[in-house]
Amino acid sequence: MRTGIPEIGLSRLPIDFIVQNLYGGNPLSTYSLIVHIIKEWQREYGYCPETEFFIGEWSDGGEPFRADREETYLASFIIASLVGMDRAGIDRQTFSHLGEQQVKEKTQFCGGFGLFTKDCITRPTFHAFKALSELGQTRLEVSSSDPWIFGIAGKDENRVVFVVANYVPRPRVLSRLPFDRLLQRGYLFSDIITYFKDIKTLDQIFQGDRDLSHFKAPPKMEADILAIRSEYQNHENLLREREKSAVRITLELKELSWLGPFVCKEYRIDSKHSNPVRSKEEIDRIINKRKKDIEEDLDRKLDDILIKQGYSREEAQLMEDFMNLRDKRAFSIPESKQDRFMGMIRYIEKYRINKLAEDINKRPDVRFQQINEKQMSATNFISLTLELEPNSVSLIVLEKRTLTAMDEPTHAKELI
Repeated sequence: MRTGIPEIGLSRLPIDFIVQNLYGGNPLSTYSLIVHIIKEWQREYGYCPETEFFIGEWSDGGEPFRADREETYLASFIIASLVGMDRAGIDRQTFSHLGEQQVKEKTQFCGGFGLFTKDCITRPTFHAFKALSELGQTRLEVSSSDPWIFGIAGKDENRVVFVVANYVPRPRVLSRLPFDRLLQRGYLFSDIITYFKDIKTLDQIFQGDRDLSHFKAPPKMEADILAIRSEYQNHENLLREREKSAVRITLELKELSWLGPFVCKEYRIDSKHSNPVRSKEEIDRIINKRKKDIEEDLDRKLDDILIKQGYSREEAQLMEDFMNLRDKRAFSIPESKQDRFMGMIRYIEKYRINKLAEDINKRPDVRFQQINEKQMSATNFISLTLELEPNSVSLIVLEKRTLTAMDEPTHAKELI
């Protein structure tokens, strides 16, 4: 950063923004640590500490396959991580994958990345972002007495919305906490290596498997490590119990700006709701059969399908010739026809996806499922009690309305 660019009159490199990719961050500590380090670095080198910082790519970890990605773990991680980023002042981020990159796997549920499977079946991760999209235009302040219950809330004129996650991190994610805490207290990696030789040794100390006094660290470092180890072990004990059963939580909404009747709707992502992996054998069987049927359909009716979309018979024949080629790289299209040709390709892919996935994504076990709806009356204080499984997500929508005698509660609706 001290290197200038004299050819254009700059004494140092300009910085418009800073971006970092991050996988497997601990929502309690990692994001705030990164922001702290970057701001300190900017101050040290004379840059504005308010220079925009965002996460360019993030997810739960770099492994290409993890079975729990198909369950609800990643959905709860998404909510927890976004709350962690928000607390750290990170306003912009990009989740790593929209679609599944492991397209050669025989199953839809390979434990890869993405909000959708390779054939566009929605995963619990998709529903997590769907829940966040319901928050409305105005954010509400949220606090939690439990460090692993992550919540975010918002409102519109006639709605108040909560998104809550009971996140139980993997051991690897939790193990980042003590190292993050050390770095937050100003220690450098070189300090750790000087006294403990490697990260594995320090990890064993935090786990209680090695005696800290054997390493002759400075008294202040020893005291900091002991305090951090105590915090870490408290979290570990809490989470060991938390992963065994559901937890009961209470949501309290104070100083509501409107009074009177309202409807409370709850949508859930857990082992029984909004979770297609519990029907994976059936869904795989349906998809595999449909793929054959769709390709046979395209072989027989491609001309008619494209002509109905406004393409000429000549254009449809061009596409049929392309589809029949074994080596499609040898196909040449005049420049004047390329836009129309690409439009046909996009439509055929859309046709395949709709035939494969559209009705499956509307199934009760796949869609973002409403599990409860009840009529309530608003006062200045509202209290709601939920039971959340480990790594589950709940969307609560409080909707102001005028009830009539004709209104009846409904159940298991789809969030459109």
